Amino acid sequence: MRRKVSFGVELVRFRQHLRHILEQAASPGLPAGAWAPLVDLAATDHEIIVRVDLPGAGMSSLKVEVMGQELRISGEKPSPPPGRRYHQVERSYGPFVVEVVLPEKVQARAGAARFKAGVLEVRLPKERELPPEPVPIPVEEERS
Repeated sequence: MRRKVSFGVELVRFRQHLRHILEQAASPGLPAGAWAPLVDLAATDHEIIVRVDLPGAGMSSLKVEVMGQELRISGEKPSPPPGRRYHQVERSYGPFVVEVVLPEKVQARAGAARFKAGVLEVRLPKERELPPEPVPIPVEEERS
């Protein structure tokens, strides 16, 4: 695939404006300049796995938390250094918030997150299901 990178200035401005409008419409309530990174959500028999593309984001800004049935990831990707005259900017910068509705209950306290090569991977063990057969619970007699 061949891609020509040199666009007209007006086309670049139009694309930036359109992207901003679409991001705001898709994520109401986010701070101005916020962007949404790409997310993969997968499951195995034992855990939920969430992978988020965050190239250039600082690990120190990342915050990962589980609230009920939702995983919330937030942070910030620093803007490019000032003093340069950019002719084209396609990559996103600034604060971001990702909220993922988890497909199953998880053991949040047993979760783990790893940030490597610009990808955040969160692994959350699934809540153990109760056995399908009855579980006897002993009854003690209270003597008066």
